[in-house]
Amino acid sequence: MNVYAGFALCFIPLVVLFISFCLLVPQYKTLHGLFACLLGLLCVAPIAVLQFVVESVPFFNATSLALLFLRAVVINGLIEETIKMLIMFLLPKKTVALPAFFANALLCGFALGCFESAIYVISGYHHIELRLFTAVVVHASCAALSGLFVFSLHAKRSKILPFVYAVFFHGVYNYFAGFSTNIKWFSLVVIALSLLECRIQYRAFFEQSELLPKLPDTDGMQAADSHA
Repeated sequence: MNVYAGFALCFIPLVVLFISFCLLVPQYKTLHGLFACLLGLLCVAPIAVLQFVVESVPFFNATSLALLFLRAVVINGLIEETIKMLIMFLLPKKTVALPAFFANALLCGFALGCFESAIYVISGYHHIELRLFTAVVVHASCAALSGLFVFSLHAKRSKILPFVYAVFFHGVYNYFAGFSTNIKWFSLVVIALSLLECRIQYRAFFEQSELLPKLPDTDGMQAADSHA
């Protein structure tokens, strides 16, 4: 596979997911989805800079299993998910229902994962198909969990547990994926668990839809108050 074909392949799943959301998610807005993809791409630069700075700390250059685990959780889990979470505060939120916001969070993470895969292709990585079904999925599922946390903050019902899960799953995935022995296959278990937790957390949020059907239109509320 040449570089151009590999580069294009990286974004095919993103396009398919985007079209699926446009067709299947109620009240989904195409422009919001495109903006979510753009935000995912914008995550790459700050993540790379912050990881470079933290990796220069001697503490994170140790080779013991415990410190390797801590390194994965901090550098891959905490840094990446924190940047994604902060970026997702820019997602459209006024009168956006949970399904649409959740879909945009997924797209944001998926776009980041696909763009990272494209960078790997340019760098000479030859197993891009495997990455699309592993690392990209982790980016998407963890972004969705972080997105639920952002949604809860907008709705004044803070629930930090989804974000904690996002950091944990992302870090543990990278920890296992970094091995060259058979232990690396535990990373597939982590992917499955992250997807399962996405479903559990989403259903928990959705079951509260009667109390929390959509995010408040703060501008409209302020306008109403000014006329009162």
